[in-house]
Amino acid sequence: MLKSKTALGIDISEHRISAALLKKTVSGVKLLRQGQAEVPQGAIVDGNIANPILLGAAIKKLLRKSRISVRRATVSLVARPALTQIIQLPESLPSNMNTFIKSEIRHSPALAGKESQHDFCMLKKLAQNELGCIFVGATDCDKLADLLKTCSIAGVDAAAIEPAVVAAARAVYNKKICNRYGSNVLIALVHGSVVTICVFRKDELDFIRSIEIDSETDDQDAYIDCCEREINSVIQYYDIEVSSAEEKWEILAVLENPTVQANDLEFALQKSFGLNANVCCSAGVYDDTILVKNDRIEHCSITAAGLAMRQLQVSGSDLAMNLIPAEAKETQAAKKFALVVANIAAVVLLITFVCAGILRVRLEQTQKIMERRKAAGAEDNIEQLLDDQRRVNMQIAYLSDKKERMREIFETKEEYLWPQILDDIRKNTPATLYITSISNSDGADLVLHGNAASFKSIHIFAELLGESQYIESAVVAQTQKNLRVEGMVAYSITCVLSPDKG
Repeated sequence: MLKSKTALGIDISEHRISAALLKKTVSGVKLLRQGQAEVPQGAIVDGNIANPILLGAAIKKLLRKSRISVRRATVSLVARPALTQIIQLPESLPSNMNTFIKSEIRHSPALAGKESQHDFCMLKKLAQNELGCIFVGATDCDKLADLLKTCSIAGVDAAAIEPAVVAAARAVYNKKICNRYGSNVLIALVHGSVVTICVFRKDELDFIRSIEIDSETDDQDAYIDCCEREINSVIQYYDIEVSSAEEKWEILAVLENPTVQANDLEFALQKSFGLNANVCCSAGVYDDTILVKNDRIEHCSITAAGLAMRQLQVSGSDLAMNLIPAEAKETQAAKKFALVVANIAAVVLLITFVCAGILRVRLEQTQKIMERRKAAGAEDNIEQLLDDQRRVNMQIAYLSDKKERMREIFETKEEYLWPQILDDIRKNTPATLYITSISNSDGADLVLHGNAASFKSIHIFAELLGESQYIESAVVAQTQKNLRVEGMVAYSITCVLSPDKG
C-alpha cells in the first residue's frame, strides 16, 4: 500500500472532538494543523452517538475553523460497550481465523445477542514456550453505522475506525514504549469516562483492560482515585500472577479528558507509584511523540495524532485494526469510483466548453478580418492593377531594348567566321601556355589573356597567330610575372581580325 504524505486523525470522546493533520517530510512527521471543540450537548449519550446530525455538524465546523481541507481520516471508535481483548491461539492454528474469533467473542456480555464487527492483529511471542496471541477489537455494528453516518454528514471519508487506545499507544510507542526491556510499561488512556489500561512487556502488548467510571466523572478527585486503584490492581496482578514480570514499572497516563487537570493527575500518580509515573497530555505532544516541533502550534491531542500516524505508517508499533464493515468498504469504493468517473466527465466537459469558446473567438476574429478586407477591397484592387501595369511597362521597355540591340547586330556589315578563328587559336596554342580569357570589345580586335611557362612561348604563340588567314596581326601587348602562381608569366595578346577573310 502506498504511504500517504498527509494524514488526518479525528478523536471523539464524550467531552471533546480533536483533530490533527500531519505531514510526512524529510525531517520527520510535522504537525500542520490541529483543532479541538466541545461535543454538543445531546450528541453523545452514555458513550454512544445519539444524534449523528448534531455531531457531524460539529466535526464539520471544527475542520472548517481549523482550516483543515483534508477529508480522508482515521477516526476513533465511539461505541459502548466495545471489546478489546487479547486471545491466546491454540497450538494448532485455526483454518478460519474470523470464525475462531467470532466463537471466542460471542460469549462476551458486551456483545451478547448483537451483530458485531471485529478486527485483529497478531502479537509476537514473548518466549519460545509461549503460544501466539492476537489482539482483537469488536463492537456492535449499529454503533459503527451511527459513526459512519456522522462522518458522512461531516464530509469525512473514514479510512479506518479503530479503538482510541490503539492510536494512543501508537503515538507514544517510539519514545515511551520501545526498547524498555528492563521495565514493564503501563499505559493508561484516560479517554472521557473510560480508562483503558494496557501493559507492554519487551515492546509487545501483554495486557489490556477497559474500565467505565461514569458515576465519578464529575468529581475530579474521585476520578483520579479510581485511576490509581485500577493501575495499582494491574501491578498487583502482575506481581502475583505473572512470575516472569519485571520488578520495575514505568507508568504513563495519556490524558484525553478535559475535566481532569494534568498536574493533579501526575501528582497523584507520582505520590502512589514514584517518579516513573508521568502524564502525557496535549501540551506535551512534542516531548512524548515523534512529531517535529511546529512553533505555531503549542498543543495537540495525542490520540488524534496517533490516528493520523496510522495512514503515514511512521510508528514502530505493529498495533492496528480497522472496524469498518466490509459492506461499508465496498460502498466507499463504489463512491470513490463514481467520484473518479464524475471528475473525468467534468474535465472532458470543461475541455469541450473551452474548445468551443476558442473556436467561437477564432470565428469572430476571422469574420472581422474578412469584413475589413471587404471594406478595403476596392482600394486594394486599384493599387494592385497599377503595380501590374508598372511591371508590364518595365518588361516592354526591356524587351524593346533587346530587340534594338539584336537588330544592330544583324545589320552589321562585317562578319567573322568565329568557329574557324577559335579553331586556329586552339591549334596554334603551345603546350607550355594556356588561355584564361578571350574578349572582343569593338568587333575587330580580339584580346587573349593567359599564363605561360616562359616569355619565349608567349612570343611564339603571337607569331603563330599572326600567320593565321583569319587574323591580320597579333601583337604581345603585356607580359609580367604572375604573383599568384609561382614560375608563371601572365600575358595579353591583341589580335586584329581580317574581315575580308572571314
